[in-house]
Parts: sequence; C-alpha cells; structure tokens
Amino acid sequence: MKIEKNTQGLIKILFVFMIFMLLFTFLSRASKSITTPKVQTTELSEMLLNDEMTVTGVVKKSRVLPIFVLENQKVKELRVHLGQKIKKDTPLFSVDMDYLAQQIAEKERELKKQTVQEEAEANSSANQKKLQALKITQAQESYNQSVQSAEKRVTAAQEELTQAENALKKEAKSEELKQMVAEKKKMLETAREEQSTTLIQAKQTLELAQSETLETSGSGDLAKLEQESIRETLKKLKELHVEKGVVKAKIEGIVSKINLLSGALTSVEAPILVEDTTSNSVLEVDLTKDQLSYFSIGQAGEVEGVSESGASVLSKESVVSEVKSDPQNPEMMKAVISLGEGDFQYQSQGVLTIEKSSQKYPYCLPITALKGTEGGYFVLTLEKRKTALSTENVARKQSVKILAKNETTVAIQKNDLLEGSKIILELNKSISDGDVVRVQEVSENEE
Repeated sequence: MKIEKNTQGLIKILFVFMIFMLLFTFLSRASKSITTPKVQTTELSEMLLNDEMTVTGVVKKSRVLPIFVLENQKVKELRVHLGQKIKKDTPLFSVDMDYLAQQIAEKERELKKQTVQEEAEANSSANQKKLQALKITQAQESYNQSVQSAEKRVTAAQEELTQAENALKKEAKSEELKQMVAEKKKMLETAREEQSTTLIQAKQTLELAQSETLETSGSGDLAKLEQESIRETLKKLKELHVEKGVVKAKIEGIVSKINLLSGALTSVEAPILVEDTTSNSVLEVDLTKDQLSYFSIGQAGEVEGVSESGASVLSKESVVSEVKSDPQNPEMMKAVISLGEGDFQYQSQGVLTIEKSSQKYPYCLPITALKGTEGGYFVLTLEKRKTALSTENVARKQSVKILAKNETTVAIQKNDLLEGSKIILELNKSISDGDVVRVQEVSENEE
C-alpha cells in the first residue's frame, strides 16, 4: 500500500515536471520568435533598369527684364514686393525729395560751370588758333627760307666746281688746279649734306606746329559731350521731381528680384528684375555637382506640376535649356528646364523626372537587399540549418558586384552562388552573417 502511494507521487511529480518542461519550451520558442529578426525574401530576376533622377524646382518665366533707374538717388520707400504683378506706370519706389533737390541743384551748378568753361575755352581756342596759325606761318616761312638758302649754297658750290674743272681742262697738268677741283667737289658734297639736314629739320618744325593744332582741335567736342550728358541727367532729375520722387514701371511683368534698401543709394545696376509674363514658363532647380551628369543641354524630361487653375499638369516635352553656377553657393548649380507651352502656375513647385538611360539586366533585385559601401557590396541569402529540435533559417553573406542601380533596383554581375537562392529583405532588425532569421509570409505581413 505504501509502495503504491509512492508510485502515484512519482507519477504526479513527473507529470508536473513534463508540464513545466512543455511550458518552458513554449515560452522559449515564443521568446525566440519575438527576438528573431523577421525577413522577407526575393530572388534574382530580369528587369529593365531605368537610370533616372527626380528633383523638385520652382516655376518661373523664361525672359527676365531689368529695370534701370537714375543712379545716386536715395531710396525712401519701396512700393512693390517679390512676386507682384506690375503694369506700366506701377509705382516701384520713391526717393528722398530733399536729396533729389540737392542733386538737381548740383547738376545746375555743374551745367553753369561747364557753360562758363566752354565760353572761356572758346575764347582761348580762338587765341590759340591764331597763335598756332602764326606758328605754322613762321614754320612755313622758315622752311621756305631754309630750302632757298640750301639751294643757293649748293648752286654756288656747283658753279665753283664747274669753273675749276674748266680751268683744269685748259691746263691739264696743273697740280694746283687738280687740288682745287678736289676741294670744290668736297665743298659741293658738304653743301648737299647740309641741304638735306636743313630740309629735314625745317620739315620737322613745320609738322610739329601742324600736329599741335590737331591735338587741341578735339577739346571743344569733348566739352560739348560732357555738357550734353549733364543736361540729359538734369532733365531726368527734374522729370522725377515732377512725379514727386516716385519711380514708375515702364514695362509689365512679375517682380522676381529687388535690390533696394531704404536709405541706400541707387547704382548703375538694375535694382529690380521683372519676369515677362508673356514668355514661356521654365522650371529652375538646384543641383549638387554629383547630379550634373543628368543635366546636359537638350536633355529631355517630364515635369509634373500645377496649372494656373490649380489642376495637375504634365509636360512631356520639357528640355534642359541652361546649366549655370549658383553665385550664392559655389557648391551648388542651377538648371533651367523649358516647359514649352505648358500652363504652369507661376512660383509653384514642379517635379522633374529625367531618364539618363535604360537597359535590360538579367540579374536584378530590390535596392533594400543590397548591403555594404563603395568598398564592397554584399547580399544575405537564406540557408537552412538543422538543430536538435527543428530546422532554422540562417543568413549567409554573399559578395556581389554592381553593374547599375537606381532608387529602387540594383543590377549585379552573374553569381552562381545566388542562382535559385532566396535573398533576404530586412523588415524590423539589422541582420549580419550567421544570424538566425524568421521568414515572414506575405499574409503575415499584411496582418
């Protein structure tokens, strides 16, 4: 009886132990199921890989018109803002009237000074012309006298030589006459050399007098040009004064740039830029230098945006028309894309898609399956491994070589180890080579 009771107790203890073992096993598997990374898998497939890029830009107008104003005017108040549509005679800004009055008075003083100087220069010029005429006359007379004097000396030397030669003909053996002829020839040569030197000097003196006249002849014309410039500026200043210092637009468009500050002076550069509303729309996008390879002049693309009525609009005939540096950021570039006749809302955002090339590759997989850096890429494949209680899935690293990729897909070089293999896509945790993973079915993912 006692033995029977002991046996029943052992059976109860064994039963409780088995229950605890089952419970621990269940909890262990449940815990492992929770901590084991969930993955989905894919396989290599043939795909058409499009090398494309998508960027966002701002819609503007293709033609920009500068508005020039009088320089050195003190800005009092700005009357327009960026993006504002302006028409002819729209007030742009006003200037300080006191400063404008000072400018007018200063120009009037300059004009009066120029007039006095012009009169003085006219009198001086008349006197100078008389003096120069006298110099030329004297130089011409001196030249004529020098020519005549030199000719006389040459003529006299020639006559003396002729007389000596005639005398020698009568007394051919006279050594004295022979010596005289030789001396007369030297005298003739000297006279001719002096004649040449005298003529050169006299001619230079005459040309110098004439050139001095030419140098002073243009001073009056320069003074007239300066005076005309002052008159024109004074006229514009007085017209601005009549308008009570308000500068008005002479063209229509949309204000795209304003370089004016209250209290600052205007310059020769255009302080306001206006985009012509009658011109076609363009999309201006900011680019990094790494993106430039997609943006060659004439490259076609598609732009999706919003029309003036607020509806979606798509331009399939968009073309890169200009690529330029960004003056405000040397590390960035700007591209201008012509939108053709598309009805795009001004200053709205547009999304540009440019396809650089497309090619079919036999071994492609989702970009999310790719691991690594430029130093080396790899994927993780699924491998079955048997354990004491079951079979588990293990991640195995396989190196790959990239042929091409875009934002969603990567094409790799043929790899026999990947043929028919399940390639892991991570879902909720980072996975390394040798990690145990749990394959999640599509239905489980949907839940």
